[in-house]
Amino acid sequence: IACLCDLEGADKTTPVSEVMSAPVVEATPTLSLPEAATLMRDLDVSCLPVSVNGKPVGVVTRGDLTRAGYWPLADPMAEEEIDACDAYYDLGSGD
Repeated sequence: IACLCDLEGADKTTPVSEVMSAPVVEATPTLSLPEAATLMRDLDVSCLPVSVNGKPVGVVTRGDLTRAGYWPLADPMAEEEIDACDAYYDLGSGD
């Protein structure tokens, strides 16, 4: 899954390595929604892979957190909320 706002300005020959977030920060299924939202905000990432014993079991995205009521997350140090573009494109689907 890629966020379209991360791909702005990239041409069709740009390798994924130039736009990806690294290193990968993983969540566990027991991470709370507020903790996931805070981690994503602090790391400025739009999704977190979820793994158990090093094996991926899912992905939590800003869209997931928005639907659950935890995004946009108000920054306690600022007066404005953090925006998310919420424009996702599944690169594997061909859509």
